Amino acid sequence: MRAAAPFLVVLYVGVGLATASEKKVASNRRMSDATLFRRRCSACHDPSRVSHRQAGRDQWREIVWRMQRMPHSGIAPDEARRIVDYLARKRTRAPSRRARETRKPEKRFLAVLNTARVRDKRVRLGRRRFDVEVSGDVVTLKLAGQKHEIRGAGTVVVDSWRVGKTTYELHLFVVARKPTLRIGLGLKKR
Repeated sequence: MRAAAPFLVVLYVGVGLATASEKKVASNRRMSDATLFRRRCSACHDPSRVSHRQAGRDQWREIVWRMQRMPHSGIAPDEARRIVDYLARKRTRAPSRRARETRKPEKRFLAVLNTARVRDKRVRLGRRRFDVEVSGDVVTLKLAGQKHEIRGAGTVVVDSWRVGKTTYELHLFVVARKPTLRIGLGLKKR
């Protein structure tokens, strides 16, 4: 029995010397995903900042990966996966109809300044109110004696100006034809 006593003392001390990170990981496995999210994300900012954001799984993975690289974030790789899974379950939604309609034009333009639905053969974009005529795939917009024709998915230049050596153009474009016609005003850099 005397020979076994030092062994038990060493075993007891060895078990008690588990690293703090092992204890942390073990306790985090028991933590719910929501609690893990709140604890890790509130270390740097208010978790309500995230509650207003909607994103897909890939976007959340990128965001959490970026946060994980921040000094003192304390987010372990297995925790990052759990946080991404939680956010993808709770903070993901399909894009709205308006977001789907404007996604394509946003890639063509430096900025989409405005989009509006055509009502009673008129559309108001910013301070300008256009009369609208539709004939097949041609949309004609009239303003103060000027006619602008948009064919298919094309655009038409309404205005242009120079800033230094850069030319900017204001374009009219068709955002969507169905269920209702939507016209947009976009900015391009030449």
